Amino acid sequence: MAEEKLIVIHGAGTDSIGLVEKITRPIAEISGNIVDLRQDVLHGLFIISLVVDLAGAKVTVDGFKEILTAIRESTAIDLSYDRFRPIPRDPEKKGLLCILIGEDGPGIGAAIAETLKTYKINIEFSQMVARQHIFLMELLLDISLSSIPLENLKNEITAVMAKKKITALLQEEDIFNKKKRLLVFSIHKSFLPSALMEELCRQTGQNPNQIKTEYTGTDLLEKAGEYLDGVSVDVIEKIVSDIRPTRETQELVQTLKTMGYRIALVTSACDVFAEHFGALLGLDAVDAALLPVDIDDRSISNEAAMHNAIEPAKKTAETIADELGIDHTDITILSDETFDTAGTPGLAAEISLKRILEYINSGALIKKYIPGICGLFGQPE
Repeated sequence: MAEEKLIVIHGAGTDSIGLVEKITRPIAEISGNIVDLRQDVLHGLFIISLVVDLAGAKVTVDGFKEILTAIRESTAIDLSYDRFRPIPRDPEKKGLLCILIGEDGPGIGAAIAETLKTYKINIEFSQMVARQHIFLMELLLDISLSSIPLENLKNEITAVMAKKKITALLQEEDIFNKKKRLLVFSIHKSFLPSALMEELCRQTGQNPNQIKTEYTGTDLLEKAGEYLDGVSVDVIEKIVSDIRPTRETQELVQTLKTMGYRIALVTSACDVFAEHFGALLGLDAVDAALLPVDIDDRSISNEAAMHNAIEPAKKTAETIADELGIDHTDITILSDETFDTAGTPGLAAEISLKRILEYINSGALIKKYIPGICGLFGQPE
């Protein structure tokens, strides 16, 4: 590669189908050789960077300006280019993979960047996702010029991130083969948002504060079974079938999967809801409380055999990890008990108030069952 013929192209604009083809085809037509390409889409924003070798091209580096103008006009992407002088990779370079995960909040990226700058650590690659109160960032670091030993650096990163309620996971060996990791969402708060629950109670003449009090300090599904005694499981399944993950939850899970994570849910919500919700998201495992059902007539019964208590999240996570062939040291548990934000961090559901009221209006449900319905989605708040 003749270095004097290398150019780097940067661009950003509104995403649409076929943009990469519209950018790369004109380059190919002039015999330009693309030697590096990075492309991503963030919330509908298309971003691309290319390194192109024009050594064998039909145009000069300066003449490439007309080609780029034509590409801009056909794509509406704001593109620019500069001459490029590559820096050879240092054979003594030492890498470190740093994974940061926890509760989202302002200043996390700035805090890690400042720490790395302080100790002369270069960020070579990074990707981040922040959705539904969850923050996850992966950084590939060059620590060859670090001003402190690796052990001290690890301690500094861990301490700085702990102040931001972020767990730091550091991998120094075989960094280009990221370990299989299991991310467990341990959720005991209700997937039924507080505002929705209060409106449901208002529409049906129930007292939300009384419901919250009655569910406090008791077996969630046992209490729900008392309210729903005799209700057909088919009715519950119909209500659950209308539930969908929120858009942010879908984006978060999809991004985590593309980053190579296995994902599990441990929840005090009932299994009928949790398994439906987990299937829609494609979760790797779900552990939930069992709805008390009379197997003879498929009705809910507070006298049915109770197996509602779920194992502590750590024990369940280890069982799931064993099934997935993941080491216990590569488990991360995100528990709503440690989050300051309201609701269910990471995984949230869209539950239709309209559909539940339609079931009541049609007679499929009666109003006295509403406190039991509220207990199916986790601890009412």
